[in-house]
Amino acid sequence: MSLNSKFQKTKSLVLQYYWIAFVPVLIYFILNSFYKDEEIDKNKSYAFALVLDSKPILNKASKRRYDYQFFYKGEKYNGSSVASLSDNVALGNFYKVEFSDKNPDYNRIIFEEEYIAQTQKNDDGITDTIYILKSQLFKQRISNKIKNIKAPLDSVED
Repeated sequence: MSLNSKFQKTKSLVLQYYWIAFVPVLIYFILNSFYKDEEIDKNKSYAFALVLDSKPILNKASKRRYDYQFFYKGEKYNGSSVASLSDNVALGNFYKVEFSDKNPDYNRIIFEEEYIAQTQKNDDGITDTIYILKSQLFKQRISNKIKNIKAPLDSVED
C-alpha cells in the first residue's frame, strides 16, 4: 500500500467520523456552563458592570453579544452575555452583575434594570461611586420639580 493510498484512506476515515471529536468538546462546554451557574448561585455577590461593546450574533438581527467589565476588590473582570435588541441595552450603561465571590470570572449580567453612576463625597472627603436605578432617579427628579413648583404656589395662596 502506497503512502498516498494510506493518506486517502485516513482522510476518508477522518471525514466519516470527524463529528465524534466534537462530542467531548460539547459535553465539556455543557458541564462547564452548569458548573458556572451553580458556582454563581452558591457564592453570589453583586457589582455593577459597564457595557463596553456590542456585536451581532451570526446573522440574527434580534440578538447581540454584549461585552462588559466590572471591578471586585480592586481587580477588573470581564464578561459577555447575549440579549435581545428589545432589551434596549446601550454601550456605556451600567447594569447589575452577579458573580461568584470565589471566582469572579464566573459572572452573568442582569439587563433588566439600568443604573446611573454618581460620585459623592462622604464626611471624610473620600469620593465614592454609588449606583442608582435609572427609573428611581427620574422619579426623584420629577418629585423634586413638583416640590419646587408647589412651594411658590403655596406662598401665592397665602
